[in-house]
Order: sequence, then C-alpha cells, then structure tokens
Amino acid sequence: MASTQHGRNSRQAQGLEHASFFSADGFDVDWALIDAIATAGTHVGAIEAMLSAGTVRNPAVFAKLEQRSRNFLRMHAAGVRLVCCSDSGAAPRKPHGVLPTGITHTSARSACPPPTPWPRQHR
Repeated sequence: MASTQHGRNSRQAQGLEHASFFSADGFDVDWALIDAIATAGTHVGAIEAMLSAGTVRNPAVFAKLEQRSRNFLRMHAAGVRLVCCSDSGAAPRKPHGVLPTGITHTSARSACPPPTPWPRQHR
C-alpha cells in the first residue's frame, strides 16, 4: 500500500492506494485495520477501473479481482471512504482514460447509486 499525507505536520495518512491485501493464497484482509481506517476517515483508492475485454497480463491476479471488488464493497460497508482509481497504463486492460469504467463497475456491484456530477458554480 502507498499512503498520501498532506500538510507539513501531518501524522495521519489521508489516503491509501492499492489496499487489496493480496496474499499468496488469495487475500489476507486485516479487518481490524479496516475498522481503524474507517474510524480515522482515511480514504482508500479502490483500483476498480478496467476494460471488460482485452489482454490479461497476469491470469493469477486477474482471477482474484472479483473477490477484491467484494472486499472493497465490504470496506465501504464498514465505513471506509472509497475513491475510484484506475492505475491507468499499468496493464493492457487499464489504458489511460479508463477511470469512468471503475465508477460504473463499483456502482453495479453495490447498493450505491452512481455519483451525480458536481453542480457548476455560477459567479
């Protein structure tokens, strides 16, 4: 996992990326840590964006993605603030510009409606 911190004296991570908890046998999610992340209000980057078809570079990882999606939804149900991420350019099915597919992918698998666009501010 990678973390982001903002502010000169910040001691708390504001965001975590790649919080997938992959292990050799599948996943090893530390749900107590997930509860602490939720309590702290730390955002987790859910790297859900990808094309539905195309070349799969690593079939072993690809086979785990459905469970990873369920884990992200369980994190959200536990109170974790998810941010849709794409990891654009990391694989053939993750080209630049693929981010919107992650939003629809996550919305289709949860009770969360798709986000509404930000209203334009008029000056």
